[in-house]
Amino acid sequence: MAQQAQPLSSSKYDPVQRSAWLTLLLFFALFCIMIALGGYFGWRYYTTAMIPVEDTLWLRYAPTGVLLKEPNLAAPQDIPLPEERPDGCQNDVPRYCVNFFEGQRLVGQRDAGYGPVSALILADQSRVNLHTQPDGFVFGLKKYQVSRWTQELQDVVFEQLAGYARYDLATNQPYKRTNFSVAIGENAQATVILAAGGSYSIDMPRTGNGEPRGRLVNDAPLLMEISVRSGSAVLESKGASLNLRPGDKVQIALDGSFVTVDNNPYQAAQWELIPDGEFSDFTTAQYNTADQTNTWSIGSNGDPTKPGEFSVVRTCAPEKGFCKNADDQMNYGQFLRDASDGQQFITGINNTIDVDISEFTESLEFSAWVTVIKESSVPLTGVRGSECPIVVVIDYKQRSPTDATETFRRCYFTGEGDYVQDSNFTYERISPGPIQRVKFDLRQLGASLRTAWYIDRIRIEARGQDYFSRVTNVSLVGQMKQ
Repeated sequence: MAQQAQPLSSSKYDPVQRSAWLTLLLFFALFCIMIALGGYFGWRYYTTAMIPVEDTLWLRYAPTGVLLKEPNLAAPQDIPLPEERPDGCQNDVPRYCVNFFEGQRLVGQRDAGYGPVSALILADQSRVNLHTQPDGFVFGLKKYQVSRWTQELQDVVFEQLAGYARYDLATNQPYKRTNFSVAIGENAQATVILAAGGSYSIDMPRTGNGEPRGRLVNDAPLLMEISVRSGSAVLESKGASLNLRPGDKVQIALDGSFVTVDNNPYQAAQWELIPDGEFSDFTTAQYNTADQTNTWSIGSNGDPTKPGEFSVVRTCAPEKGFCKNADDQMNYGQFLRDASDGQQFITGINNTIDVDISEFTESLEFSAWVTVIKESSVPLTGVRGSECPIVVVIDYKQRSPTDATETFRRCYFTGEGDYVQDSNFTYERISPGPIQRVKFDLRQLGASLRTAWYIDRIRIEARGQDYFSRVTNVSLVGQMKQ
């Protein structure tokens, strides 16, 4: 009987089949990965693609003094008035209204005027007002982009290199995320992150040639200062950061560190505008010599053969009363004349503070500690209403350097009864002898001072044929409206 045939073994086909299947599965997996990656990167591109916004408007309020620097040019240029106004320039904005783009910078010069001389308005209606006082500004739009196909992100980066800028950022943004930041300095020495819907001020005090300086002439130089009126901000510098809330003010020194007062970097959002209010920066001889100081200097008027005298004396601080300890004493500016010759002599000291006050609309309070040690031999304010042992004089202007100088005078006098008044003065009666604090808010003194944008000079005088009076802690503090 024939032997039955045995079936061929399939073992020799297994490696080939497995290899084929593995190859097929590998290519299928690669195909799936490519589809997934393509979908992911397509989705990512769709959601993250950004495009520049080209609807920013540059407004120039001043006729001259604000220049445009293009990124491909070394020097800023004066741009003539455009023939056509871009879309978005309303009838109530200045005639000079043009588009402004990423990479461009504005350079403001001191003589452009007081208050905001130029502004940027973004497409979302956020506004940045730029001031040229005291020594100009340099400001740019480094980046302004939004999501290309979605409402995911708006990203705005300003750059501030010098001067003062006020940021009023729009609320109710159409984007899920809105980033506003300010790069401080040419190499982003510090960064400020601003919350949408807030109002902020950033100041980079610089001299006319761009060197850092302090806010006042006797202050240490600063990199920058920020204050918050509303909203919130994050200030980053030298690897450290601070969160700011409404009413906060923070300064950064040139080395990138936060300036502290009593080990606290947060300061109240108010500004002292008079340097050397305690007469401590110079000597009596220097105050009485022309060009020897950068704060107070003598400026008298009368018969030079019988002048009054100004000197710096050191005695008890106002809150100490009688004292023996030198640590309880402070400097006073003293006015003295004892001629009794029937002739008026004005002994005055001038402090040219040269300050833009347009932002200080909440209050602008002058204060000083004063004392009349000896009453004048002429009763009250004299026959002309101007013989006052202490007079505060403030020279100011309204909107432009070409405006006429206006003058406010406050006479402090002693004595009881009716007194003669001069229409060029306002008056306040004080008690002779004890030291007392006097103060007034310039924004509450009449329409002219309420609307003024610039103060040139503060002057303290003593007027009459004889006087013996002292002042100290002379101060002018500005506050912005929240």
